[in-house]
Amino acid sequence: MKKNKNKVKQICIAMTFTLTAISLNPLKITAASEPEYKSKYTGQEKREIKSLSNEDIKELRAGAGWGLAKAAELNGLPGPKHILEMKKEIELTAEQEKMVIALYKDMNKEAIELGNKLIEYEEELNNRFAERNIDEKMLDKLLEKYQKHTNLYALHIYLPT
Repeated sequence: MKKNKNKVKQICIAMTFTLTAISLNPLKITAASEPEYKSKYTGQEKREIKSLSNEDIKELRAGAGWGLAKAAELNGLPGPKHILEMKKEIELTAEQEKMVIALYKDMNKEAIELGNKLIEYEEELNNRFAERNIDEKMLDKLLEKYQKHTNLYALHIYLPT
């Protein structure tokens, strides 16, 4: 984990220096020319939180899965919401349905809290980079806080016991 954390830090710091250099020496582009490099993220720089689309934010605020449990679902282990969506096909009993609804409500409540935290952390990280107000120590602090409070994967991937 420490090794991955250091690699992420190195990449983020390198990106910060690269973006600073680009902003200090912008490409000269005339109306008749096309830039040589076009990021696959073109247009996303206009977002309030660059790393999250409006749809992402909507999903996270609703406690939706955001695709995090796709590996489980596509391998035959759907989460509670999807079990409820196919209750007729799998012939859930009334008792089973009540249990799954209770599980879903608990999970969804926590997912909304974690989703809002994720949005908050992404916004803080975004703002630090936008203001060029980030260094290695601050990045460590933000990533540690992020890792400690947002475990959406574990929440959305439900393994029956």
